[in-house]
Amino acid sequence: MVALPLSGIRILDLTHFLAGPFGSMILGDLGAEVIRIEHPTQIEDTRTTPPHFVGGESVFFLSLNRNKKSITLDLKSEQGREVFLDLVRHADVVFDNFRAGVTKRLGIDQPRLRLIKPDIVCCSLSGFGATGPFSDRPGYDYIMQGISGLMSITGEPGSPPAKTGLSVVDHVGGLYAVIAILASLVQKERTGTGQFADVALLDSVLSLFTYVAGYYLNAGDVPKKIAASGHPSYVPVQNFETADGYIVLMAIAEKFWQGSADDVLAMINAKKTDFLVVDARPDPNMFKAGHIPGAIHMPVQDMLKPESLKKLPKDKKIIIVCVTGQTQNLPIVSLRAMGYNALTMKFGMAAWDKNSIGVKFMKEALKGAETKNYPLQK
Repeated sequence: MVALPLSGIRILDLTHFLAGPFGSMILGDLGAEVIRIEHPTQIEDTRTTPPHFVGGESVFFLSLNRNKKSITLDLKSEQGREVFLDLVRHADVVFDNFRAGVTKRLGIDQPRLRLIKPDIVCCSLSGFGATGPFSDRPGYDYIMQGISGLMSITGEPGSPPAKTGLSVVDHVGGLYAVIAILASLVQKERTGTGQFADVALLDSVLSLFTYVAGYYLNAGDVPKKIAASGHPSYVPVQNFETADGYIVLMAIAEKFWQGSADDVLAMINAKKTDFLVVDARPDPNMFKAGHIPGAIHMPVQDMLKPESLKKLPKDKKIIIVCVTGQTQNLPIVSLRAMGYNALTMKFGMAAWDKNSIGVKFMKEALKGAETKNYPLQK
């Protein structure tokens, strides 16, 4: 059996709640020996976090603490501190998520630990980091979502600030701590010296703003909520309501959009009520899905012929599917003058925006379509 990447690495885990334990759990999954150190009488809050328990243990706690050993030590006592320092002599990493200054008061800060183990790697994960005006303040996921501005761009326009469904800041902070610890272990291997990694939850979540921050810094585009969980750059990337739930489309490349649009139009056409899809693309078989199931294929040059007009009902909305560049040749004006409720839907993402007729049509038409009757292609 092949050894896991971190086999032989011993980590003393002083973290609690979510961000730190999530990070140390990943290190344990990678093969490290993780030893949780808890207070003998002050029970870790997450051990009793409701509402679900298995064998008397909180599911919240269990979900963050697999692949770990556990001991209790009172680090404020001389005896407890000496036991901890002895453990440090045989460890590779000390990982904590105390506020700045706590490890120094306990006598277990990195300068002290390096006196007994020069190559020890220390990682502190806190809300605001080891320095700065807020360094001594506690930091929780919900607070960081608010301070960072994440809540201002989550949810529907006009709604109150909303947090994400998961504790995303805690999780990404834990991941950054893992990255910092792994990088420090590599540096230790190269140089033989220990490292101190200072990871802040606020820094972690701000790093996720990437292009959103870039749009503001370079163009003054203030981040805002986008309807239907849309994307600021791509269309159609959003959710659509259907008769039996919601579907999510994310067709950010032309090749994906062609197939997705065929699927969606087929699902709409399957209703056979208010809409008729007319496929006017010059060669539908050039696209991923080929002909749209249930649609009428009608070349543009044939649309105004008497035999073609007989196939077009006046009591339905007629959706003429075309490709970019074809629009100017479509007899839309003539069809409308003859009493047909016709509109075009272009295949080609370059022609789309959030207010295009295609998006408006899809929002209206999909409300009456049932996903269970037409499973979308993967």
